[in-house]
Amino acid sequence: WSGLGVVIITAIAWLLHGQKLDAWGFVGMGLIIAAFLLARSPSWKSLRRPTPW
Repeated sequence: WSGLGVVIITAIAWLLHGQKLDAWGFVGMGLIIAAFLLARSPSWKSLRRPTPW
């Protein structure tokens, strides 16, 4: 949650207050979002079909 909060606050500062971000800032925010999505995704074991026996 703290990583996603940093991204949200940074996006608000960029959009509303004209904060300047370079390409590396956007790359970093993208990596934080990707890590958040991976952490929230189900594991591969839970996606497998149960065996009938």
